[in-house]
Amino acid sequence: MLLFIGLTVAMTWPQAAHLATHVPPFDDSLLSIWRISWIAHALATPATLVDTNIFHPELRTLAYTDAVLLQGMLGAPFIIGGASSVTVYNVIVLLSIALSGAAMCLLVQRLTGRLSSGLIAGVIYAFVPYRFDHYMHLELHATIFLPLALWFFDRAVERGRWRDVAGFGACMVLQTLSVGALHGYAIAQHIERTSGELLRVEQGSLYPALERLQRAGWV
Repeated sequence: MLLFIGLTVAMTWPQAAHLATHVPPFDDSLLSIWRISWIAHALATPATLVDTNIFHPELRTLAYTDAVLLQGMLGAPFIIGGASSVTVYNVIVLLSIALSGAAMCLLVQRLTGRLSSGLIAGVIYAFVPYRFDHYMHLELHATIFLPLALWFFDRAVERGRWRDVAGFGACMVLQTLSVGALHGYAIAQHIERTSGELLRVEQGSLYPALERLQRAGWV
């Protein structure tokens, strides 16, 4: 993990040197800062999460953009505690890249039995040119749970343990929530669509998984 953090800092330099003051010079960076700031505000006040402070008097305006609920909830305690929204945004972006690489390394090491193969795959996955073309898009860096889902899936097939099946389902749900706010049916449809219809999640399995994630404080 430390290797991928170091590589992320190097590949995005000098971003790490200006965590509190600089963001990529695109409107999307400012949009993402607003999104995580609003989620923190909504969690700390009586404000309704989906009724944001834009396009008054329209309602449910959070749905006008990708809600990035998972990133917002992870960053909320720090923003509420007084941390700069700019700093939190930059840290989430950089950690998303590093964690994505580490997750792919874990998956490929399991599939090949070779750490070197895992490291190569992790570096490619973390620093693919597409990621830098979309460096300003917070939600597109949230690719951590895809390789983790496959890691759990492979373990579930090999060992037949329900714990790994639950881990696979949780990763798919969390990956979906990293993009936007979706209800149960939409989450199931998103998983089916992004897997090329390979994976089909029944409602009877999805809603208990969401309930367990809610009890654990993840969603």
